[in-house]
Amino acid sequence: SAGRPFGYLQCYRNLDWPDWAEEIAVDGGLSIDLYIGDPAFVSRGYGRAMLGGYVREAAFPLYPDETRCFIAHARDNTAALACSRSVGFRDVGSFVEDGIDMRLLLIERG
Repeated sequence: SAGRPFGYLQCYRNLDWPDWAEEIAVDGGLSIDLYIGDPAFVSRGYGRAMLGGYVREAAFPLYPDETRCFIAHARDNTAALACSRSVGFRDVGSFVEDGIDMRLLLIERG
């Protein structure tokens, strides 16, 4: 590891991307995209540390007026779902994206 990049995170206001907000059927909030690109870092707790820290220290502070943050994973991506749930995201819905059954999860500020 030693400072080597292994993943990617981004967040955005859902209403800035109206097609996305409509696809996930929300009227506000943030969304986070998370990707771990180096297989050596999968299933070792890095995703949990990355996501938990990012929600608290980046996403909500960047958008102080937003109280809800969403993340979506393929229904069969059990590792990603477990990661998001372990930092406090909870299941709130489902949708289909590009033919893939997706789960939508939510965490609220505080």
